[in-house]
Amino acid sequence: MSRIIKLIAVFTLVLMSLPQYGLADRLPTPEVDYRADIKVGGLEGSMRIFKRGDMVRTEITNQEEEIVSILDSKNNESILLREEGGQKIALISKIDPEQTKALELQSAMATQEGLVTRRAGSDEVIGIPCDVYEVSGEFGEEKVEGDFCFSKEGILLRAVTTDVNSKKKESVEVTSLQVGEQDIALFSIPEGYQRRNLDREGVSSFAE
Repeated sequence: MSRIIKLIAVFTLVLMSLPQYGLADRLPTPEVDYRADIKVGGLEGSMRIFKRGDMVRTEITNQEEEIVSILDSKNNESILLREEGGQKIALISKIDPEQTKALELQSAMATQEGLVTRRAGSDEVIGIPCDVYEVSGEFGEEKVEGDFCFSKEGILLRAVTTDVNSKKKESVEVTSLQVGEQDIALFSIPEGYQRRNLDREGVSSFAE
């Protein structure tokens, strides 16, 4: 998984708001329901995100497969929809609330990842005004610099990161955005899927 995909996960899949632990500038979190089509630099395919309340659905599609994940942060549950041996399977995982907090953007930046942020002006993405935040420091084992642009509703519209050592850039950018209530059916397991519970060791068992 690339660094930018990790950053997307942190920005979009964990939507709680925790204390800032002294961050220079608070990074926004989404305040509305929405659907966004996203272009990931270097990824052959597409990415789409749906948010409804405490639930987020992420779809990544390329020439070989479609990866669909659903996160319900209120109930601390994650669902991965996939095909395996011609069967449609829903892998259901319970998420430890403490682990969820550890992944939360502001907490991770302030305590685990060693990143700092600074408000750095304004810009525009697909005609939508956004606030720019500069980010610098360590993410995992890499030293990175980047800038992130958020709409007034707290939606991430663009992210660009640069590895300080290799100078390699990675980017994501919203190509279309629809703000509003999303269909509840998107956040449930479709008919025809075999349910399996996935424990913390990655072992699955049939769900009742």
